[in-house]
Amino acid sequence: MTFKITEDGFYIKATKEGVEYADSYAVCCPVSPEKVVARYSNGVLKVKVPYQQPFEKAVDVKIE
Repeated sequence: MTFKITEDGFYIKATKEGVEYADSYAVCCPVSPEKVVARYSNGVLKVKVPYQQPFEKAVDVKIE
């Protein structure tokens, strides 16, 4: 199984009983990919993805 995530979407690829499944999805709000926790148990993948805090990656701009 492959699971990849970015700030605005994720990709999953898995094989079961010889059938390969692959797809990607967009998420509605920016998430923090570095804080994702994923667990696979009994055939179920559970993923906890925290949303980014507003202005978490904001940059100060010098005003001239």
